[in-house]
Amino acid sequence: GVYNKETAKFYAKKTYLKDEVASFIHDVKKEINALSRIIQGEEEDLLKIYFIEHKPEESLSIIMEYGHGSVEDYIDFLNSTNRKLEIEELEDIFFQIYKQLETLKKLKMYHRDVKPSNIIITEDWNFKLVDYGLAACYDQDFNSNDTYLVNIAGTAYFWNSIITKAYDDDKYTLR
Repeated sequence: GVYNKETAKFYAKKTYLKDEVASFIHDVKKEINALSRIIQGEEEDLLKIYFIEHKPEESLSIIMEYGHGSVEDYIDFLNSTNRKLEIEELEDIFFQIYKQLETLKKLKMYHRDVKPSNIIITEDWNFKLVDYGLAACYDQDFNSNDTYLVNIAGTAYFWNSIITKAYDDDKYTLR
């Protein structure tokens, strides 16, 4: 994290070095596009993006809301102390994430990589989705006949069972 003396707050900073931007330009553009929709939407429940800094000959940095760890870290901590998540905690986490997914849908976006390591815990104990590198943005209304969201994305371990059943390992395509 980055500490700002003026605000007395920590911020998260994600930096792509010049060579990384060149190597992953498509992914970086997708993430910036997704984050710009979040900034323009000014939705309270989504991750706060404070600014994007571009130094053309050096790097591209995204300054955003700081998290004190992820849900994955929290689960690891609970396991190490032989504790389990209480049902009320689970309901709270799921409700907050559901609300963010609904907000993203209003912004015509799909996250496509929801997993415990992509959910941070803020200082006021809110749960926020992060890592929009695989997000899909679209400009028209979505319906079940559209084909622009057919590419499989995300972490295979967390794919919906419908996707994993339809996935053909030999051809790496949907059946």
